[in-house]
Amino acid sequence: MTRIGINRWAGIAPFVLSGLALVLVLIVVATDWERHLPDEGAAAHLFQLMIAVQIPIIALFLWTSERTRLRSTTGKLVCQLAAIGFALAPVALFHL
Repeated sequence: MTRIGINRWAGIAPFVLSGLALVLVLIVVATDWERHLPDEGAAAHLFQLMIAVQIPIIALFLWTSERTRLRSTTGKLVCQLAAIGFALAPVALFHL
């Protein structure tokens, strides 16, 4: 895989992971899944993994980006961070 292919993959993966994390939180809220456990359940661990895996992927995205296209890279980075924020917002809102 070339550097451009890795950069393209690393630019898309955080959006997919944030979307999956958001869907998981909405499913947990809607179905009351694992709500009354004394400790964190599988849903919380899956959410944490989906969010934590994004850190090295974003670092890979920055590492493989073209330095001459700084405006494009910065725009994608801001969108990736906003997607993480949207995934974390329901957790803060519902105190999960």
